[in-house]
Amino acid sequence: MPKVSIIILTYNSSDYINQLLISVKNIHEGNNDFEIIAVDNSSTDDTVSKISRTTPRFGGQANLKLIE
Repeated sequence: MPKVSIIILTYNSSDYINQLLISVKNIHEGNNDFEIIAVDNSSTDDTVSKISRTTPRFGGQANLKLIE
């Protein structure tokens, strides 16, 4: 169970969501005791698809969840 949950609220943030997720991952590099929960508020751009494509990059280092 993660010790830290990082919750990111998004709406039409496709221009920067990937960089944000990668930055958070890099800050916690080597620490598996955290999770990232991305909550999308019905974006009309491709925010959700970008988050979905970013998820495999996290591998075992972080638990990235998307709530639509």
